[in-house]
Amino acid sequence: MPILTSQSKSIRWLFAELSVVILGILIAFQVEEWRSESIDRDEELAALGAILLDLENEVSLLNTFLESAERQVSALSLMVDLGSNAKSNDDEWVANIYREAVLTRLWQPASTTYEGLRSSGNLNLLTDPELLSSIIRYYDANNTSLNILINDMRDARDSFLLVLGRDIHFLATDEFSNDTASLKVNIVPPIENMPRHPEFYAHYGSYAYRVSVLRIRLEGKLDFNSRLHDDVRKRIQLLSN
Repeated sequence: MPILTSQSKSIRWLFAELSVVILGILIAFQVEEWRSESIDRDEELAALGAILLDLENEVSLLNTFLESAERQVSALSLMVDLGSNAKSNDDEWVANIYREAVLTRLWQPASTTYEGLRSSGNLNLLTDPELLSSIIRYYDANNTSLNILINDMRDARDSFLLVLGRDIHFLATDEFSNDTASLKVNIVPPIENMPRHPEFYAHYGSYAYRVSVLRIRLEGKLDFNSRLHDDVRKRIQLLSN
């Protein structure tokens, strides 16, 4: 009996020691999993924070670009009917109308963080599928279509400038306003004979249409930016709790 009792105690101690070892291993795995999740969460928070800053910076760019498009639309509406405007005998006023109508800005989206995540294959750091889909749509599909529209508008503008050559001469100066070169405009007198080119209205219509569409698309992108900004901010708050 003493031998059996001793063996039973040994077995119980063995099970106890094994239980402690197994429990220690499980705790170690749990700690490692917690550390990994914590690191992943911190990386996602850092990425989302950087995207949030990019979105805020892009609001300023979009507003500047939109204001430029609105000035173009306004100038183009005045250009088409100069003869009926009381200011049409003011050379400087007419020159400014033509200048505003054809000046365009360079579009440089604030997408540094997104481009970095995509090129490094780290978009999977963003673990909310719906938010990730919105971010991809904002930076990829939306920017691609906007770039196509801007390039199309500039092509129409270049064709329009050729037509305007009978009425005005544009001379680039050494002065720069933000990202757009200033233009000196020399008018071919008399103003009442403008427009002289027989294809003026065809090219005018093509260019004015594209500028108007661009303005609408910029307004839509600003709205998308606002909604995405809110979604990213809410995700950051959720992960921070």
